[in-house]
Amino acid sequence: MSLQTLQPRRILCMYVARFGDTLLMSVVLKALARQYPNAEIDFLGHAKRIQVLENLPFIRHLGAISKKSAQLKGWCAKLMGRKSYDIAFVWGHDAELVAYAKRVSQHVVISSQCNQKQINEVDAVVDYPADTLKIKEEDDKPLTQWLLDVVEKPLGFKANDHTSEYCVSPAEAALAKELLHNATATVDKLPTLIGLVVESHPSAPHRDWPLDKFIELATRLHQQYPNAWFVVISGGLAAAKLKQLKAATGGQLVDFGGRLSMRESVAIMAKLDLYIGVDTGPTLFAAVLGIPAVTLFHCMRAGHLVVNPKQPDNMTIIDHPMSRIQCSLNTPMGEVAVDTIYDAATARLNNHA
Repeated sequence: MSLQTLQPRRILCMYVARFGDTLLMSVVLKALARQYPNAEIDFLGHAKRIQVLENLPFIRHLGAISKKSAQLKGWCAKLMGRKSYDIAFVWGHDAELVAYAKRVSQHVVISSQCNQKQINEVDAVVDYPADTLKIKEEDDKPLTQWLLDVVEKPLGFKANDHTSEYCVSPAEAALAKELLHNATATVDKLPTLIGLVVESHPSAPHRDWPLDKFIELATRLHQQYPNAWFVVISGGLAAAKLKQLKAATGGQLVDFGGRLSMRESVAIMAKLDLYIGVDTGPTLFAAVLGIPAVTLFHCMRAGHLVVNPKQPDNMTIIDHPMSRIQCSLNTPMGEVAVDTIYDAATARLNNHA
């Protein structure tokens, strides 16, 4: 049976990934729901990160899975010959997830990143890079397209919407407003709020704009907008760095690091008048929230390959001035001028006022 003639009623998708990549999976799940409006779609992912997909109407069930737990699942289905799913898709490199998919689904499609021996026992294997930084620019494509390829190519359809989906609940929005009122000592209207993401994750230090550049930027923005407050997004920034940023902003800086859940932090982001950040997870959330944003990207991967903003007119993508062919992981982000970011930030704030 050709997968392109399949009309699945139950679909399973599995991807154990970081917050940002899990968020991008909403593009795939939405595309499947539109292609098969009568299908029930389940998603299994990292236990702490599947929360980014909560409250989305096209997902029937969200669940956690890992290499260890996958080894214990699906044996009854195999023994009884009653497979719950018509088709299962697996992204990543975990052979245990592929084996589980084969136990519970009639058909299985995997990304070529999956490292498992019985590769011929699945219905389709779709090209997927183990490391996008090793791809030539002319052969690369947006992250959402790499993810979509795994469902589009075997099923024979093309998604026309690459925007991610995220839903801030009313309770989360109310809590964010309360926290910001308390932190900025305001009672009625919140002040202008500028969010900062200063660092990417530790495995990608090449993406980080130097702290002294952020301090100069914050100083100038504080001088231009003396009533604005700055909000450090995501936890883990060292105390010494926070101290320098706080001094640059005249003390008008809020850091919720370590005190909020991921979803609470995103609800805070939804209240921002401007987001400024490097290439990391929160930048993908800024894109899906549609808030005014200025984002910085290293020359190893241009911004349009990473984010696909729901409201493109609200995001200014600043790419490193060096071309990708000349770039390396040692190329410093400090070559992006403060003036470039300041001009983009003030333009966003003035338009948003």
